[in-house]
Amino acid sequence: MENQIVNQIHGELTDVKEDIEGIKEDIKGLKQGQAKLEAGQAKLEGDIKDIKEDIEGIKEDITDIKEDIKGLKQGQAKLEAGQAKLETSIAKLEVGQAKLEKDMLEVKDSLGAARDSALRTELVEYPRIQAALDGILGAIERSALHEKRIQHLEVTVDRHDSEIFALKSAR
Repeated sequence: MENQIVNQIHGELTDVKEDIEGIKEDIKGLKQGQAKLEAGQAKLEGDIKDIKEDIEGIKEDITDIKEDIKGLKQGQAKLEAGQAKLETSIAKLEVGQAKLEKDMLEVKDSLGAARDSALRTELVEYPRIQAALDGILGAIERSALHEKRIQHLEVTVDRHDSEIFALKSAR
């Protein structure tokens, strides 16, 4: 019987040794898993640091964009003020043109009356008519110059509007 008890104890000890070996393998696997988790955690911490740095860069870019937009808005306000001045100038030119047209009609009427006495007109009235026509031609030339300036400014305003639209679209 004593042999039987010893054999039984021996069998149980063998089972315990096998269980201990299994537990040792499990602990080894857990330690390896823990090492992998710690490495993953360190990588995640590095990624988080990189993301925070990227966010700071993006914040700086947004600040720059806001400043650019502010500058564009100021530029647009200046353009709008310039456009208002141009519109005022155009209105004045239109008034001047109407006066010129009236002056031209008066000159035409004067020419009709002058036909009755062509010789007297040539000798007496010719210098006055010539001066009026020179004034009209000068005004027409100035009007043409203003129209060219207005066209140039309209092109500039259109280009700025396109740039502003492009910037708004980029946001």
